Amino acid sequence: MKKIKCVDCGEFFTFGTKDQEYFKKRNFNEPVRCKPCKEQKDLAFSQSYYRRGI
Repeated sequence: MKKIKCVDCGEFFTFGTKDQEYFKKRNFNEPVRCKPCKEQKDLAFSQSYYRRGI
């Protein structure tokens, strides 16, 4: 288990062992945002995406 500091809110969140294995297996970068901040970012992106009419 690993603790990571969220780049948006500054809170620490845990990056579990199974998640680390999953990310490593797929060559993903470690997460930089906690789950609530990631959801907020994804929502903001999707709203701006649809607003542009793409």
